[in-house]
Amino acid sequence: MRTWFAPDRYSRRRREETGLGPFGVAVTAQGRAAVVRPGSMRRASAPADIVERLGLRAGAEVIVRESLYLVDGEPVQVGVTYIPAAIADGSPLASDADLGPGGIYGRFEELGWPVAQIREDLVARQPTPAEAASLALPPHGPVLEVTHTSMDDWKRPFEVTRYVLRADRAGFTYELQIDD
Repeated sequence: MRTWFAPDRYSRRRREETGLGPFGVAVTAQGRAAVVRPGSMRRASAPADIVERLGLRAGAEVIVRESLYLVDGEPVQVGVTYIPAAIADGSPLASDADLGPGGIYGRFEELGWPVAQIREDLVARQPTPAEAASLALPPHGPVLEVTHTSMDDWKRPFEVTRYVLRADRAGFTYELQIDD
């Protein structure tokens, strides 16, 4: 069964009403069970593409959080999140603690970084062997890679997550405002 991801999954109102992060909001709205399994958490130098997306200087440190996402007990996506250490240090974002109600965006908001704008770049590709194993993909099953960047009211980027989703289990709905 396909899980649909709509724009309102990032809504502050939905997060406050449900106490869930975007994945939980999207999945439970479809009457399904969402689980996010935290994986590793570490401090590292930001890769070049993350430096560019976050507007950091080369060699800047980031907190890297890895997670596995399940719908009705089945793995559907993996995510690797990069947060500038200067933002995350001293907060739950820089620890392996449960992020609590509202998930990662609830913690960002507490730190003065409310998500106001998002950019997502999607590409279809073949998975790496590790991704295929994590997602229990059938042979030759493609994935969707979504590179997600969160920005505040001033369009300052503060978080990048690279999601890899089973292409046979995910769908996206977009609403685009056209200003002429």
